[in-house]
Amino acid sequence: MSKENEKEKEYRGVVLTNENTVVGVDESGVYFEFDFPKTFKKNIDGKWLDLPIEQKKITSSMFPKLLGSSSFDSVGKSILEFFKMTDEKPFDDYYTVRGDVGEHFAKEYLEANYDRANFGYEVLHFNQKMFNYDQFPKNKRFGGVIDLGIRQWVKGQEDKTLVRRIGEVKSKAIETNKWKSFKTPYENIVVENNAPPINDTEVLQGRFLGYMGVVDKILMIYVFFPSWFEQRVREIIAYSKALTQELPSKETVLNDTGLTLKDCVVKVIQYDVGKEELEQQMEHAYELVFGCLKRKRIPQHLFSEEERVYLNNIVVNRKNREYVPF
Repeated sequence: MSKENEKEKEYRGVVLTNENTVVGVDESGVYFEFDFPKTFKKNIDGKWLDLPIEQKKITSSMFPKLLGSSSFDSVGKSILEFFKMTDEKPFDDYYTVRGDVGEHFAKEYLEANYDRANFGYEVLHFNQKMFNYDQFPKNKRFGGVIDLGIRQWVKGQEDKTLVRRIGEVKSKAIETNKWKSFKTPYENIVVENNAPPINDTEVLQGRFLGYMGVVDKILMIYVFFPSWFEQRVREIIAYSKALTQELPSKETVLNDTGLTLKDCVVKVIQYDVGKEELEQQMEHAYELVFGCLKRKRIPQHLFSEEERVYLNNIVVNRKNREYVPF
């Protein structure tokens, strides 16, 4: 078997942090039974506190996965991930840094491309740490942080809320797929000028935040970076972490790389939030997650076939060990 085929067959499904959390299979064989956590940790005013698990909120990044929009994660795995029961790989620092730079360029692009003659325009950039990773503390069910808040008004009018939009920024690479087995985001969105569908994972994240921010429309802002950018930034990250234990700031990255907005490709696509549909989807996601918590079980069909085998093997092996006298 070739290395490429081996990679394709690599198991990428759910991996439990503690195998004892899958208790068993119900009598009907329809559900996996789980021992869900009773609390979760949350940073409040600089202190990590244990709060009742029922107070955990669904965020914009988790919401689409609970609807089954992810091509990588099953709904069952996403439920377990929500409750911090899975062994997840740490997020790649490069994407964190690229995301910060992408939001910087998205703001710069919007400010440079509006009708200055007739309109006033303001773009607000919201940093996650400013809001302790949740911009909606009064909402008891859902949370998250908006990337960009946009206000546009007719010049001479005192009311600066004539048009309000929320900008969701997605940073990507300018790359093409030489094998042509699929289209890269750059090929699809920029070259072929195709707008991702409204149920696309990233668009759902933007629509979710648009709903939370009480706007009718959102802007999906795709910032594509040149191919040389990644290697150079990874070098900067390694140096910064070795020296300070911290990630480099976007200012450091921009200064060291010399990258400017002209080196990137930006594509802006407007979407309707679709309030009524989104309300139903958010209610579904919430009832699904906390219904599973209440019943202490997750339907087997919400997992992939490989994940069902993985979870069943844990249960069967545990039963077999019951007859071993040590």
